[in-house]
Amino acid sequence: MSGAAPEIDVTTNHTMTNITEDVINEVPHGRSFQSVIQFAPAASNEPLAGSLGTSGGSGTGGQSPGSSGNGQGFGYSVAGGADSENRYLVEGQETADIIGGFSHTQVPFDFIQEVQVKTSGVEAEYGGALGGVVNVIMKKGSNDIHGSVFTQFENQAMDGSPNAQTRYNPLDGGTQNLLDPSQQLFQPKKDKTSDFFPGFTLGGPLQEPHLVLPCLQSRI
Repeated sequence: MSGAAPEIDVTTNHTMTNITEDVINEVPHGRSFQSVIQFAPAASNEPLAGSLGTSGGSGTGGQSPGSSGNGQGFGYSVAGGADSENRYLVEGQETADIIGGFSHTQVPFDFIQEVQVKTSGVEAEYGGALGGVVNVIMKKGSNDIHGSVFTQFENQAMDGSPNAQTRYNPLDGGTQNLLDPSQQLFQPKKDKTSDFFPGFTLGGPLQEPHLVLPCLQSRI
């Protein structure tokens, strides 16, 4: 054994934020890992990087030419890079959209141990990441058998009402006289919903089976 201090590599520089399990349990967030990306310095959610082609959306990022966009409310800018310039990994496996580059794989926090967000000094193995690298570390087993049972419930009473929006009055016949229809304040109906999401986890050690072969003895 040697008591010498480990050498520090002064030729490279890495900046990475680890959003650990204790932070995940204590800080409000969404259901999937994307909701904590903005916890890292130099990372933010950008409303104009999503919702292209959806009702009321005006985003321009996270999509390929001619597509309808990433379908999310916003994209993610990491270290100045656009949403499609990031890498989104789950246990090292690429999960970003193959064309648009945006993150579209949902991973519930009940199965996540840690979320890593690399904002600078990205290694060559993540080639093509002009922004940042987001990697999800899943929960692992241990030497003891353990598990948990959980559930999530949500209904319309827990959500706010839809915002009213202006539109052309569909009952106005002004277009027949080459006039614009009158404006109307439209209040969308709040749908009745009831979502129930049960789940469980179970982990423990993996043991290799032992093969016992009988030993035959004979006397001469």
